[in-house]
Amino acid sequence: ASILGHTRWASVGIISEANAHPVNQEELGHDGPYVAAVLNGDVDNFKDLQDKAGIRVAVEITTDTKVIPTMVSRGLAEGMSLTDSFRQSVAAFDGSVAIGCNTAGAPDKLHLALRGSGQGIFVGLTEDTFLVASEPYGVVEATASYIRLDGETPGNPDNPSASQGQILVLDRAQ
Repeated sequence: ASILGHTRWASVGIISEANAHPVNQEELGHDGPYVAAVLNGDVDNFKDLQDKAGIRVAVEITTDTKVIPTMVSRGLAEGMSLTDSFRQSVAAFDGSVAIGCNTAGAPDKLHLALRGSGQGIFVGLTEDTFLVASEPYGVVEATASYIRLDGETPGNPDNPSASQGQILVLDRAQ
């Protein structure tokens, strides 16, 4: 089973139940595959992305996180693979972000992304569990082995800002 939860300082949006994480893809006038996401950091251009894509959400939802599952869900509805839709969505975000995302269509997979230097993602490795935290102290008591994602090193030196960060797919079957 996958469990996705998160406690976040309300840096964008009001503190409310509607803005509590995880958030899903539900939007007004559009139905797509179920996607849930959590965010540590800020998607600085979320309003521009919502306007460009015509994403309409209930007025009580003011968190920037909402753009993550809606964009991933829309990519899935267009026939993209989950990994490609997630990668394309994350690449569109401005800001420093640590993201966790899962879907009803792939319940045994958890997609993680880290871009920028303001957050961290650490994945603890045990015999039968992945444990994800934003700080190493969240995993070191449960496991001696962990992976730290790199949000800063460019994958393409010719295009450093567009290739910055990492995506990791945790798959229970593997």
